[in-house]
Amino acid sequence: MEGQSSLPSVPTETDAAGQMRNLERARALLRSERFAECQTVCETILHRDPSHRGALFLLGATRARLNDLPGALPLFETLTQLDPAHGNGWLQRGLCLIGLPRFAEAAECPRQSTILQPDIAIAHYHHGGALAFLGRYTEALPTLDRARVLAPANPSIQALYATALKWTRGPDAAMRQFQILTETFPDFSPGWVGEALLHLALGEYEEGWKLHEWGLEGPNCGLRPEIARLPRWSGQSVPHGASILVHSDAGLGDAIQFCRLIPLAAATGARVSLLMPRSLARLMRSLAGIDQVLVEGEPVPECDFQCPLLSLPFALRITLDTIPGVAPYLHPTADLIAAWRGRLAAVSDLRVGLVWSAAARTAEPWAAAYGRRRSLPLDALAPLAAVSGIAFVSLQFGTGAEQAKHPPADMVLHDFGESIGDFEETGAVIANHDLVISVDTSTAHLAGAIGEPVWLMSAFDQDWRWILGRADSPWYPMHLIFRQATSGDWASVVHDVANALLDYAAGCR
Repeated sequence: MEGQSSLPSVPTETDAAGQMRNLERARALLRSERFAECQTVCETILHRDPSHRGALFLLGATRARLNDLPGALPLFETLTQLDPAHGNGWLQRGLCLIGLPRFAEAAECPRQSTILQPDIAIAHYHHGGALAFLGRYTEALPTLDRARVLAPANPSIQALYATALKWTRGPDAAMRQFQILTETFPDFSPGWVGEALLHLALGEYEEGWKLHEWGLEGPNCGLRPEIARLPRWSGQSVPHGASILVHSDAGLGDAIQFCRLIPLAAATGARVSLLMPRSLARLMRSLAGIDQVLVEGEPVPECDFQCPLLSLPFALRITLDTIPGVAPYLHPTADLIAAWRGRLAAVSDLRVGLVWSAAARTAEPWAAAYGRRRSLPLDALAPLAAVSGIAFVSLQFGTGAEQAKHPPADMVLHDFGESIGDFEETGAVIANHDLVISVDTSTAHLAGAIGEPVWLMSAFDQDWRWILGRADSPWYPMHLIFRQATSGDWASVVHDVANALLDYAAGCR
């Protein structure tokens, strides 16, 4: 293969001088991305000398490049135990922990690296990133500031610094930094997206949607070929009866939130087909204005245009004043609601659904970290059990659902999770509740979309859609938001929810 002729395959050597030559060979193999051969050479070195620092590092780096983080981590752990002054070893150990993801352990490793390598920008960047993963923005800010001073030409460092500013010094300071970032690095798409999300979090939708579109890394990037070849619909006039394929391009909650815009798209005279995950398809068929609902993975029919769901607000020029905020706009079938009314008949008193954990997303460390920051253990909801006249029902699915089998003391928690299927059935269950108390999940969106009251327990660094400084939502009229006053402080949120629940129960008697 091209690029390999300069490194002929030769037997490894085992004498002292040969060990050094083997190490140089391993470095060259790693640079050439010949990972299997690099591993073989490193393992040969370590077979003779298990404590060889260079071979431990290169073998760990090779396994990390192969995404074998469980195999790489012990090598970096051994390296830093043998050589506590190995700054790059500490950094790589931390990166493995972030990728696994084991965020609580990760922050200490790059911190050690910054002590040993105070002038290495990447060490400060990853230390700040590990702290940001934990929501510890106040601690992250100075180390990210140091990183950006050391590497002013690195836009990723500047973007993370701007994000830390948002949650420490406020949106004005963050906006200035994002604007500097996009002016300095106009081709760096995360900078535009970061500025866009800040505008959206402030309710400045016109500018936010526009910048979000600018920040897309190629409008058709990652789309199936039969969708990517279709012209993009961005709100332009189309012939009456032209077909637009709207496809879900984000999470399940996003799909539930933005599908309400489909009737506006249909009002242009177009026929709208909606491409959705299977778990949402049945419920989406109740949405007005849809010509047909398609299931992801199945063949896509011929259409005239395509538009990602999260681009509809830009295409339709949605502002705070023009959000279709009327609910319900999704409707589980009456038969399914009636069936669950019968199953829940034995659950007396006021029915309150509980959701305490966001879905685990391990593919992307930042998403996985945010999922953890917006989750809390079921035991943390123990104060709610002190409110009399409430019947709690678990609406937790997937991650964290097993906790329903062991609820807090004094909390009677009904759990039907294993018998609930897709989102339409979940919606039918929720329709038989008086209230849903939830962290920021797709279930909270679902309850709002079918017109049920929701008390949303939000992390301090809340998602843009809930709008900074508001306890209500223009997207869901029945939402009430309880936000952490400081990062990680769920106790005060639960305390406020418990007091509100006490008043709510008293008012319903």
